[in-house]
Amino acid sequence: MSFQHSFVGQTDGITPTVPARWRALDGVTSVFWEAQGGRGAQGYYLSDQPRILVFFNDVSSIRLTNDDGGLARGGRPLPRVLYVPAGLPMWTRFTAAHSFSHLDIHLHSERLLKLLAPPSAARRRSTCSTARRRARPRRRSRPWPGSWRRRPVVPTATRCMPRRWSPGW
Repeated sequence: MSFQHSFVGQTDGITPTVPARWRALDGVTSVFWEAQGGRGAQGYYLSDQPRILVFFNDVSSIRLTNDDGGLARGGRPLPRVLYVPAGLPMWTRFTAAHSFSHLDIHLHSERLLKLLAPPSAARRRSTCSTARRRARPRRRSRPWPGSWRRRPVVPTATRCMPRRWSPGW
């Protein structure tokens, strides 16, 4: 089953030059855009899911802010790769006419957390093993009772690897 994202985008002066190309996988939806915008064009974007934006050409003439009044103060140049957390609004404004293309990757937040979060303590106990070694007995020139007794087991390293790798999807 593919993931359906929720996204709000309002633009003024930005127009697509070719139709958008969509791809949907389990936990990921992506869209490839090619568009152009004139000087003063602007946009507002908001998504309920985290996303990654990858721009394939220089977009430094586009200003970006996550504050409603930030564009009046100038904003900052739009980077070529950008991670946008879920629920973070984004405003953009073009300082010059520009044509661009970008890939917008929307991620299912629960799947992303499953993939990136450390295993729970219960799961860690069942999938981790502690490598142990036995210490060598100390040899003495004159043995006495108990001198050849083995020392207790000493943990040397902890190895935590899943029995079978799975992305958890």
